[in-house]
Amino acid sequence: MLPLNSPKNFLNFVAMGAVSLAATAAVAPAAQATSCTDTTMTGYSYCQLFSGNDTQANYFIKTFLNPSSGTSSFGSTGDWFLADKNDDSSAYSQSVNGFTLGFNGVLSGFSNGTNAGNSAIDFSKVALSGPDASQNAFGYDGPLVLVLKSSTNFSAYKFESVSELLNVKWDTLGVSVNRGRGRDLSHASLYLTKPSLSVKPVTPVTPEPEVPVTPEPEVPVTPTPEVPVTPTPEVPVTPTPETPVTPEPEVPVTPEPEVPVTPEPETPPVVVDPVVTPPSLPFDPSAPETKVSVPEPGTIAGLAMLAVGAIASKRRRVAAQRVKA
Repeated sequence: MLPLNSPKNFLNFVAMGAVSLAATAAVAPAAQATSCTDTTMTGYSYCQLFSGNDTQANYFIKTFLNPSSGTSSFGSTGDWFLADKNDDSSAYSQSVNGFTLGFNGVLSGFSNGTNAGNSAIDFSKVALSGPDASQNAFGYDGPLVLVLKSSTNFSAYKFESVSELLNVKWDTLGVSVNRGRGRDLSHASLYLTKPSLSVKPVTPVTPEPEVPVTPEPEVPVTPTPEVPVTPTPEVPVTPTPETPVTPEPEVPVTPEPEVPVTPEPETPPVVVDPVVTPPSLPFDPSAPETKVSVPEPGTIAGLAMLAVGAIASKRRRVAAQRVKA
């Protein structure tokens, strides 16, 4: 053993460990599912998980379906046969009542390299050959065993009727897994039982007799007689006689006589005595007080009205003179 007291020896030790782990992983066996029931597929009545290849040397049929001794866990011991394998183009066939049944292509809906799918057992691919083959049809109701192989394992699922495999959602979780994921499908196989095979004549479909349609008699349509339209007689329009318009007599306009304007006699101007300012006398406080006689307010107003009237009279005379001129 290398001493680990130096970095170089430590790195060599780590490298050797890694190589050893890689070699161990390279030869580790494929992971096997815990049970065939780990699948999400439904509709089957029984299943079993095996190691190996079901079709290699007819291993599954000889050992488990049609054992030389004992009975099969899948029932119908001794009657099973391999009907189809999805990746084998060989003609898987069986003879029934003088007819040959070819099952190649029945599992064509299953794809290898995927770990799940939604497929169907397609019995419409069964080829029927023999006398009057066109007048006969293949029939099969069940049971069936569907085998899914993945990695080094395979799981067999038994279905009691064909109807449960007309649309089946399958996966490989019940066959072989890697880190919780189903491994890819290697192939799918279908096993049937011989006694359940049948070829039945096709029942001809008798067409229903055509009922003649009696046309209803045509009812003649009597035209409605045309009612003549009598025109309304035209009423003559008598014109209204025109009434003559008598013009009203013209009334002569008599001009009003001109009224002569008699000028008012000229009023002589009013001579207003000039105001004589008395000479200023020296103020003698000892002299007796002289009373000044002031006219009454009514007297002053009367004089003012006389003055205004004289002025207005003069203006009228001047205006009359201008009119005459």
